[in-house]
Amino acid sequence: MLATAVVDLLLSVVREWNAPGGLGETLAGFALTVAFLLLLPALSGGVLGRRQPLVRLLRERNQYLERAQELTAEKARLKERAHIATEMHDMLGHRLSLISMHAGALEITAAKDAPRFSGQAELLRTTAATAMAELREILGVLNDTQGSPPETVGEHSGTRADITDLVAESRRAGIAVELVWSGADVDDADVRARHGVHRVVREGLTNVHEHAPTAPARVEVAHEADRIRVRVINGAAHGAHRPSGTRRGLVGLEERIELLRGAFSAGPTPEGGFQISAELAAHPAVPAPAANRPLPEVREPLDAEVLTLPRAVGAGCLGLLAVVPVATGLIMLIILLAIE
Repeated sequence: MLATAVVDLLLSVVREWNAPGGLGETLAGFALTVAFLLLLPALSGGVLGRRQPLVRLLRERNQYLERAQELTAEKARLKERAHIATEMHDMLGHRLSLISMHAGALEITAAKDAPRFSGQAELLRTTAATAMAELREILGVLNDTQGSPPETVGEHSGTRADITDLVAESRRAGIAVELVWSGADVDDADVRARHGVHRVVREGLTNVHEHAPTAPARVEVAHEADRIRVRVINGAAHGAHRPSGTRRGLVGLEERIELLRGAFSAGPTPEGGFQISAELAAHPAVPAPAANRPLPEVREPLDAEVLTLPRAVGAGCLGLLAVVPVATGLIMLIILLAIE
């Protein structure tokens, strides 16, 4: 288009050289043509060239700010969890150690002076030791920032042998509980899933101990394909009415199962009892915590990025807008000299 305009100008100069006012009109028309063909693309290219890297940079900054806000909130939660862990260690750890120590002394004394109470003393000592181990496990979870299973989780946690031990402990404490296991063992399942099974059974049996110690109970575990279903159900309580709890244990258990992408339910049964049930994958796909995901890389736009194609075209048009009139004037001058 630009070459056509230049050729047209030269032919017009030769054709209308002797016409009065013809050369001036030709130059004016050519100036308008050049302005339209060069100035408009130059301006639009410059505007687009500046807008594109700016929009991209603003998007990157927005993503960075959102991620930074998410990370700040996650760090605050981790700090609060660490504070809670410290308080629990200071307040409960010492007292549980004292209970375990005195229970051991009581067991030794009972073995000598009151053998019929030796079993209860041993149960008290082992329960205190288990509570201390579970406290360490909880502290490990609260202090964990990698989303990994706690180190204190036993190798056989949640397996058939582990659940059998939990049921046996409840039987020794006087609870009439039976275990119904169907399917293969879960020893090949993910440690987080196995620990979830352990938690559901333990929480269910704990509720039976606290609220319905005289009621019959049943623990059901079914392992089919990649799914694990577990349920703890007890009948109606007999005797004195036990006050209901705060449900904090159930709320925490539900959160744990949901973190494993599982389903959890707890509530009364039509017969007047209570049941806790959960279903989860044997190998749950759990994403990493937000605090462990890397921040997206945010960088300043480089010079090569700022000089995008639209800006390059615009700069070229502006350059032509300055060069073409000069070159055209020189060509016209040469033609005029040749004609004369």
